[in-house]
Amino acid sequence: MRARKVERKRTDIGGQCCSVQGRVFDVVLSDLTQGGCRFRDPQRILAIASPVNLTIDGTGPHRAHVRWREQEEVGVSFTRPLTAEQVEALISGKPSKTVHPIAKPRELAPPNRTASSLPLRRIC
Repeated sequence: MRARKVERKRTDIGGQCCSVQGRVFDVVLSDLTQGGCRFRDPQRILAIASPVNLTIDGTGPHRAHVRWREQEEVGVSFTRPLTAEQVEALISGKPSKTVHPIAKPRELAPPNRTASSLPLRRIC
């Protein structure tokens, strides 16, 4: 077993996971580090090496890849590691200048715009 570079912070932060197939499901992070996190995937939606987008406590999306699976739990590593300040802000539940909330959806287009002139958006 390899020694960890960073201590895991035990937590119960809620969020959502979006798989590469577009399936979205709620998650509760059982631990969090700058480099990744662990959560349950009881329906076994995620495969090792698959990319995911995580929304953590209203922030994100945080892009990650599944690194391991044990029974119903998966561990993911973030594509862009979080800062120590971001981890502490998420664990403490206090807002941080560097933890950006998810952008609010744009208002509906005015009636005179056609559907073909609207920009495309990713769902998750």
